[in-house]
Amino acid sequence: PAVAFNPAALLEGEYLYVIPRFIFDYYKYASSVGIAGVRVGELLEGSFERPVKARIPLWPTELWEFLGCEDPRAYRAGEAVYLLYTGKGFLLRGGAEGRRARALRRAGVRQARWGDES
Repeated sequence: PAVAFNPAALLEGEYLYVIPRFIFDYYKYASSVGIAGVRVGELLEGSFERPVKARIPLWPTELWEFLGCEDPRAYRAGEAVYLLYTGKGFLLRGGAEGRRARALRRAGVRQARWGDES
């Protein structure tokens, strides 16, 4: 990525997950959300592998997030981890398509695998 900023973090057992907003170019400035896991002991010792590898579980795919997936936040509830974010984009007005876009915008729900450190 060109830049990574505004991260969320989640401590899960011996792993610290950092969940930053990634910008891959400065022309459109559209953002995606990444996840990187580092063992806490290695982080404290400074012995973790560099560069840190990250997965990209969220990227713009809908009209309401076309300009970016931003401000990630992670929250654990029982066995589930919820990755919340702000979708920046366009909202269609009126008709069935407009109602669908508003519902998706409110829900912001997608499923992704969590905790894959490989």
